[in-house]
Amino acid sequence: MAVSNPKRIRARGRLGLILGTLTAAGLLAVGASADDIRNDLSGTAGVMTLTAGGDGGSTAFAVVPRNGDGKNGCNLTGSSTLVVSVHSSDASVAAVSPASLTFGSCGDVKTVTVTPGGAGSANVTLTEVSNTTGASFNFAPAAFTVHVVPPPNTPPTVTVTGVEHGAGYAKGSVPAAGCAVEDAEDGSSAFAAELSPVTGAYAADGLGNQTATCSYTDAGGLLQETSATYSIHDPAAPAIDWALSPASPDGDEGWYRGDVTLSWHVDEPESPSSLVLEGCDDQSVVTDGEFLFSCAATSAGGSSGPVEVAVKRDATNPTISAARTPEANAFGWNAGAVVVSFACADALSGLASCSADQAVTGEGRDQAVVGTARDRAGNTESATVDGINVDLTAPHAPAATPDRAPDYAGGGGWYADEVVVTFGAAGDPDLANGDAGSGVDPATVPADAVFGTSGSHTASGTVRDRAGNESAAGTVTVQVDADAPSLALECPSTAVILGSPATAAWTAADAESGLATPASGSVALDTSSVGTKSASAPAAEDNVGHVAGAACLYTVVFDFRGFFRPVDNPPTLNVVKAGSGIPVKFSLGGDQGLDVVATGYPVSHGVDCSTSAPLDTVEQTVTAGGSSLSYDALADQYVYVWKSDKAWAGTCRRLDVTLIDGTRHAAHFKFAR
Repeated sequence: MAVSNPKRIRARGRLGLILGTLTAAGLLAVGASADDIRNDLSGTAGVMTLTAGGDGGSTAFAVVPRNGDGKNGCNLTGSSTLVVSVHSSDASVAAVSPASLTFGSCGDVKTVTVTPGGAGSANVTLTEVSNTTGASFNFAPAAFTVHVVPPPNTPPTVTVTGVEHGAGYAKGSVPAAGCAVEDAEDGSSAFAAELSPVTGAYAADGLGNQTATCSYTDAGGLLQETSATYSIHDPAAPAIDWALSPASPDGDEGWYRGDVTLSWHVDEPESPSSLVLEGCDDQSVVTDGEFLFSCAATSAGGSSGPVEVAVKRDATNPTISAARTPEANAFGWNAGAVVVSFACADALSGLASCSADQAVTGEGRDQAVVGTARDRAGNTESATVDGINVDLTAPHAPAATPDRAPDYAGGGGWYADEVVVTFGAAGDPDLANGDAGSGVDPATVPADAVFGTSGSHTASGTVRDRAGNESAAGTVTVQVDADAPSLALECPSTAVILGSPATAAWTAADAESGLATPASGSVALDTSSVGTKSASAPAAEDNVGHVAGAACLYTVVFDFRGFFRPVDNPPTLNVVKAGSGIPVKFSLGGDQGLDVVATGYPVSHGVDCSTSAPLDTVEQTVTAGGSSLSYDALADQYVYVWKSDKAWAGTCRRLDVTLIDGTRHAAHFKFAR
């Protein structure tokens, strides 16, 4: 039978195992026998049918317990095994794999694959190789037969050999036509093809079309036929020849500069009656131009041509024009090489040569260049460019002159505030060949240069000649001092003590003409009274007459050296009973009068008592109805009796004493009850 696909085979294998088990259970009641090894093919032994060269098949083997052979139930228990070999009676018909199977339990299902070979039949059997069960097995149910049938008959393949369909062959050179047969069942064979008569207008001469036919019927009765049609031609076509007069061109490169005649000659010795001409007329060329004449011939032997003969006649001169680059300027001059270029053309034979660009590089007046054009036939024409003026030499540098002598001759000379430099042309030298130069263009003389800023200035200018050459620069350097000198007066940055000697230093400088007055010194400061004061330095003057001044501010203050006991200076917190009169003592370096405290001062303000400042008790208080200021000449101290308020008990305050010199001094107090 045909083998199902592997999935169905496995399914039947498992089913066979189950059926085998059921069958074994039934046999217990009937009688004892060895365990069966069965395949899953239908029938008692089963048959597997395959096609030669086609797909393979497979079958599954299972153990079916039969009991009663000395070992009840399945013979394969524990670690016991059964090893069997698988054998085909004709491996060329049916090959089996694997070659052996090992069963370790009754649940084992083993599959064998069968590969078909040639047509025929073969028997597949199992033989015991080893058995460790101590019981026996029946292998007859495992055997099956494989029938391999031949494939269906296929038609033969027939090919025409030697000649190709649609090909052309020369008469006498046609290859021998044959037949090649390939048949899957009959094999290969070859024989001569059957040829048809030649057909066509010239069949009597063996020229035209012919067909080679191949036909074959195989052993199965299938017919296959094919053919190839080809042409046979005469290789000898008509011969075409020609002659020109003159035989060789009287011009260049194949061109004629005079009249030309053309004669044709056609030869067909094999079939002159079939000769047909196209063109082939004798010609006479008497006008300029390029002419193409042709001759074609056809006969039974084939066709020739068209054969083409070109005749070229040119008796006309080419054209030539000249141009110069660059053109001359408005004065008719060039300041560099002048390149004369030529444009040539020829409408017939074309140009053979045209004069290359020519550069006029030498100086001179009224120079000329000639160019020539030649066409390919040998005709020539010329053109001339003249009146070329070339000046390559620069004019002399212009003179640069200041408008006056320096205002200060020292230091290289200095001009005060502004100086004007004027320029003047200095001529143009002769050309290298002795001709006069083109001359200076007056429009190029530089305008006056005006310098009105401090520093060194270079007045530089060039001129151009009428050809455009630029001269070297005419240059003069001038120095201008347009700024006053610098003057700085430096007052003390810290306050000056009343009555002490003090000075302010001054320095002067001038970066241009230099100083005509001293460069440094000092002035005495007025410290006879307190306050902000102004000091002035002596005027500074430079060498061209510029003057500068300078002033600065400074401050004069009392010689205040802090508070005296019983009041301590910050950061100490002075502890005193609220409502007391506190003598606040300080010195100003002598009796400065009682009008030393600024208006509105002294004044006190509440402050935070939570501080880590050291505490000191005020050792001395006085009885006072109010606050007052006095001067103690013996102690050289001012005493300000500060009448505190009883309401301040338990608080802290800062006493601010601001003097008329603008300085501020403070002491801190803590008031007790």
